[in-house]
Amino acid sequence: LVLLNAGAREINALMAALIDAGTSTFVNVKLAATAIGLIVLVIHGSFRVTHNLRVRHVLYGIFGGYLSLFLYQIRMLSVAM
Repeated sequence: LVLLNAGAREINALMAALIDAGTSTFVNVKLAATAIGLIVLVIHGSFRVTHNLRVRHVLYGIFGGYLSLFLYQIRMLSVAM
């Protein structure tokens, strides 16, 4: 939200609509969607997506993606401030 106030824009259309609906709506829906998705993936961690790929491995990839996004946003914050 700090980045949005500094001039960044949300490129996800659903999240942009939620931001327009209000900050609390955006935060609540984003946290709920993330929590539900994470819970479902953790519960199914031992399931196989393919013969060699388990859901647990997909979780590692998602974690890497979120970590990259987090580091990118930290960098954007340092430039914006």
